[in-house]
Amino acid sequence: METQSASPLSLRRPAPGGLFPAVLRFPGHSLALAGDISDLEACLALERSRSAPAPASAEGIHSPQAVPYCDFLMLRGTQGMLVAVCRLMRLDAGNPIPNPLASGRFQLSPLLTALRYSREGILEMGAPAFAAGCDEPKAARLLWSGMAQYLGRNCLGFVIGRDALSAPVAAPAPWPRLMAEHGLPPDLETEARPGFRAWPATASGKPVPATVEASEGIKALGESPLRFWPAGLQEALLRGCRLACEPAFNPALACLEFVWVASRDMLEEPGAGDWRGSAA
Repeated sequence: METQSASPLSLRRPAPGGLFPAVLRFPGHSLALAGDISDLEACLALERSRSAPAPASAEGIHSPQAVPYCDFLMLRGTQGMLVAVCRLMRLDAGNPIPNPLASGRFQLSPLLTALRYSREGILEMGAPAFAAGCDEPKAARLLWSGMAQYLGRNCLGFVIGRDALSAPVAAPAPWPRLMAEHGLPPDLETEARPGFRAWPATASGKPVPATVEASEGIKALGESPLRFWPAGLQEALLRGCRLACEPAFNPALACLEFVWVASRDMLEEPGAGDWRGSAA
């Protein structure tokens, strides 16, 4: 009896690299990987113009030395204008950065070791950059549709990323709730390094007192956290990604940084009313 071979898309061994449809078409938009120097220049120009807060750190996937090892996922509008861009880079021996997520603010070694041990391949997704005036939640949704295609085409098992949130640093009230709702299981969680914990302590070890203004901001953040988050990070959590640890405070940019992670099997498909792409 003739046996049917496994589909290439079902393999769990990473593909040689960069596999993606020539173009994914959506109503009013299209997605493709940057294919030449002019595409790359357009992507870098958009990143520079929309560099705050996350990409401004110039670390890891957003550093200049990472450019030759990244695929740039480009979202264009009806007139061919670049609407949004997102970097994609596999974490393997082929890139020069041993740990592209390393910023000195997180202790990620246990998590990355566990993911690499699976041998399923890991993708880092950079924080998206959006053109001024675009519908950022919609653009983020379409970029994530493309990223999911990239995971499948390249037989990668996990996606991991880092994003930033501008928020007052005052009291730890919302983070236990956020981690309970969106965090990894406790035995898999990592941690921010002590010097960058989101809630700095005084010499006595007690939390820094919150101002009235900061307390109100944190209260609102705890009541409805997602509406305060960047579109890319919001989309990550809506699709089932999990926060790897409580946030770290980046004093250079006065923002909170998050690391999120998901396996390919964890990612949820958009609802029936959302935009669907088809390979061209």
